[in-house]
Amino acid sequence: MRFASAILPFTLLATSVVGQLTVLRGVLTDIQADVEVYGDAFTAGSGPDITASGNELLATAQAGIPIVQGATAIGLIEAIQLRTTIESLQVSVEDTYGTAVSQVAVVDALGLKAATQAAFIAQRATVATLGAALVSKVPALVRATAQGFVDEIDATIAAAIAAYA
Repeated sequence: MRFASAILPFTLLATSVVGQLTVLRGVLTDIQADVEVYGDAFTAGSGPDITASGNELLATAQAGIPIVQGATAIGLIEAIQLRTTIESLQVSVEDTYGTAVSQVAVVDALGLKAATQAAFIAQRATVATLGAALVSKVPALVRATAQGFVDEIDATIAAAIAAYA
């Protein structure tokens, strides 16, 4: 009985940390799905889809902010596991915003260049807030790496903003 009493707090803590990893992964996976839909809209050159999917991406990312802010910190092993999700998101962001940059003329012809740039600016601000919250949840040992991913995503969106200027 004593052993069970002593081990219970550790079991609850481990369950909580794994639960937090699931929560953080869920937020990032939802954002990635919306990023990919946004990229598809640029590929198709569909004005209504670009606008709608951009708005959806922003809403999803904004909804993720309080979830990430409310999550408890994760451990080193969980942070390493989360890295794969972040890397996958980063690739999707690079692909989507790269496609957006290649479609400037199409978006301009649709009359959406300024609106799209404004959407990118709002998305970038949201990424900064969400990224700061996410970085604060990982151990200090890997914070610089996590911040590096956030910085890469920020730079990708900044390049798209510049292309739409």
